[in-house]
Amino acid sequence: MIKSTVRYALMGVAAFAIAAAPVNAQDKPAAEKSGGKAKKEATEKVAPAKSEASKTNAVQFRGTVSAKTDTSVTVTNASAGERTFQVTSETKLFKSGKAGALGDVEVGKPVTGSYRDEGGKLVARTLRFGPKPEATEGEAKEKAGKKAEKAEKPPTKN
Repeated sequence: MIKSTVRYALMGVAAFAIAAAPVNAQDKPAAEKSGGKAKKEATEKVAPAKSEASKTNAVQFRGTVSAKTDTSVTVTNASAGERTFQVTSETKLFKSGKAGALGDVEVGKPVTGSYRDEGGKLVARTLRFGPKPEATEGEAKEKAGKKAEKAEKPPTKN
């Protein structure tokens, strides 16, 4: 009985050591593993360029259009105040769920979208305005069916 307990304890310790070994190897910087030469390469891989990160990290916004120009839209929001978003050729504009143009944006109307901060400039990625598009009859039935299905399903226990 004691021998089997000791045997299981040793197997547990060995399993833990094997499982922890890859984690410990990954924690060491590349410079320590292969000398100082790989140090610069490791830091370049770890820290992506700021412009790459800002292109992927969009922030949502919503508010009311207070002003617009040919290249920007100013949006006012009670919590965020007034902010001006630059509209570029990469900005995707949607009016009522369909492709839109900056000329379709009306001052005083609600707007939502996403933006990224590029060196202090707020560049709009998406801009949605106009009334929400009506769901088709099929989409409305599908959505109602999913809600009913979810309500009937009992919660699972872990």
